[in-house]
This record gives sequence, structure tokens and C-alpha cells, in this order.
Amino acid sequence: METNNIKPISVIVFIDWFYPAYKAGGPIKSISNMVESLKDNLQFTIVTSNRDIDASIIDVPVNVRVQKDGFNIVYT
Repeated sequence: METNNIKPISVIVFIDWFYPAYKAGGPIKSISNMVESLKDNLQFTIVTSNRDIDASIIDVPVNVRVQKDGFNIVYT
């Protein structure tokens, strides 16, 4: 019996800030490390803002899904 058609579990992570934002520090790094270590077994989508913690705007595509390093990011 072949099991290649099994879809990975999808996980959506909602976080106020994510890369390339960096000023929020630890939470960004923690989520990044979690996704990096689990992305081979889970399908991640990160939903985040297009701003850093100081409200500065980050130059990223907004309201579209961006694929990066084996996971998806949606900046809002």
C-alpha cells in the first residue's frame, strides 16, 4: 500500500512581527526556529504584519502568500 498521497498537517501561526522584522527580538527567533525544525513534517503558514515593533513599515508584499525556505508567509 502506497502512502505518498498523505498530506502534511497544516499549521497557521499568527504573530505580530516576523522576519524581516527583527526589533521584537525573541518571539521572532523562537517562531523561526520552531518552523525551521518542524517544516519537513508540517506545512506552516505564518500570518504577520508588514511592520516592525516600532511601527516602521517593512518592504514586503502585502496580502499575498509568499513562499520562503519551505514555508509560507502572509504579511498584512
